[in-house]
Amino acid sequence: MSRTIGRDSVQFLRSARCDVLYVGYMGHIDMILAYCLNWRRRSTLVFDPCISMYNTLVEDRKIVTAHGFKARVIRLLDEVPCRLADVVLTDTLHHGKYFESALGVPRERIHRVFVAPENPFSKLAGTLPKVRSQCCSTRSFRLYTES
Repeated sequence: MSRTIGRDSVQFLRSARCDVLYVGYMGHIDMILAYCLNWRRRSTLVFDPCISMYNTLVEDRKIVTAHGFKARVIRLLDEVPCRLADVVLTDTLHHGKYFESALGVPRERIHRVFVAPENPFSKLAGTLPKVRSQCCSTRSFRLYTES
């Protein structure tokens, strides 16, 4: 696995700069690597967590007690990737409000994209120039994906 991550990281660094670096569902740990790889390139870093691990494991299912060490680690695994992202995607307004109030994600970084849209970036496309103007070039839109 580490060989694959290393190979993919080198491939990404050698590739042409992309406008958007997308990290999808359950990519909480991957966001840290994506942020490091993206640090000098400053492509728009988009995170789609789908759910909050803290909300699911601690608040909803109560698998982990709320005031324990495990709960703090799980909360950090939600907070840190969201803070590193330029854009955080949610599928409902409720999830967006949760990420804002409970995890401290700034409202302007949260964008709602409906689950399984025909084109997942169609709703986001109108907001990308605002983000891009702050940190990225205005070249044509390209997306780096792992094959």
